Amino acid sequence: MKLKAQWIIITLLAFTLATLAAPKLVFEDNFDKDTGKWFSFSGDWFVEKGYLINEDINHTTSNVYCQVPQKGKIVTYEYKILMLDTIVEYGPLCGLHFYVEDPEERGESYFFYQAKPFLIKMVKTGPTEAILNPLGDVIAGTTEVGKEYVLKAIFDTKKGEITLFINGEEVAVYEVLEDLDPGEYISFRTNRTTVKIDYIKVWVEN
Repeated sequence: MKLKAQWIIITLLAFTLATLAAPKLVFEDNFDKDTGKWFSFSGDWFVEKGYLINEDINHTTSNVYCQVPQKGKIVTYEYKILMLDTIVEYGPLCGLHFYVEDPEERGESYFFYQAKPFLIKMVKTGPTEAILNPLGDVIAGTTEVGKEYVLKAIFDTKKGEITLFINGEEVAVYEVLEDLDPGEYISFRTNRTTVKIDYIKVWVEN
């Protein structure tokens, strides 16, 4: 009887540890209604009919941001986007800043984005959002108007690696040599491109 009780305790302990280590969904927005969490700082961002939409095709650095917890050993970001239209040769261009401390200026953060000349690119922004320091090579390909993409970034802070996925396929692993402190915000950014964001999810694993 004592042995059985010990096994029960061990099993419960193992289950508890596994639960604590599992990724926790800390943020999700399907944009089925305007919750007031997103702030359109520049561009013309709004929530409508199940999407987060930017209709400003002229702005070069639009900004819509939201407060999201991002402290953990592994942080995962995933969103689905439809590129609507663009007026520049290098468009459509849209991406996500994470680890953002100052949501209006953005400043230092990690930023992965798509544009017509390539499939995806990963950079670390400098003291101003205009400074883009590549973490590695761009991923060959092209981003097209009228197409949907599911983008995912997994940031393993212990290994110092960011792994990028497009439509469920791993496309790149980038080494992070200089860690930033986890900011409290994420921010979508476009450059002369209109887009619709279907959903975004963030997981944290400690």
